[in-house]
Amino acid sequence: MRRVFFALWPDDTIRTEVSQLSERLEQPGLRKLKSTNLHVTLAFLGNVEEDVILTLRQRARTLRSSSVTLQFDEIDYWSRPRIVCLTCQKQPLSLYQLVNALNQLIRDLPVHKESRPFRAHMTLARKAKYRPQICFNAISMRAKKFALVESVSLASGVEYRLIESWELQA
Repeated sequence: MRRVFFALWPDDTIRTEVSQLSERLEQPGLRKLKSTNLHVTLAFLGNVEEDVILTLRQRARTLRSSSVTLQFDEIDYWSRPRIVCLTCQKQPLSLYQLVNALNQLIRDLPVHKESRPFRAHMTLARKAKYRPQICFNAISMRAKKFALVESVSLASGVEYRLIESWELQA
């Protein structure tokens, strides 16, 4: 079984910009994400069998949705998962349409289905204790693709690996 999720996968420019912001975070015990692990989860699917991954890939190829532009303009702290993340004050309709299309795509598959309302975020660090007070310029991310990603546990920590990605319409 493989632990997988659908995500928006930032390009190198956005990764650099977000990493520079992340470097400014300072808290005892804070575990910052590596820039290669930065992403925006669209649908967490959990541990799934290879045949389900094949079905996910086949169905994702047929999905038609518009590109998504996110304005990350807030740093937030979520106490339950103890994360610091970038969030958006406003989420575009195209993002909700993509998330809804993915939820339809997985509805009959044996995967995890989220019951909480969707909120776009990009995790910057784990094991946080409070919300950092940092001023920054909004980071605009235009996603032209969405991806199926695997979460792999290694001795050095978690690594996110792209399984496959698909174009979003302009």
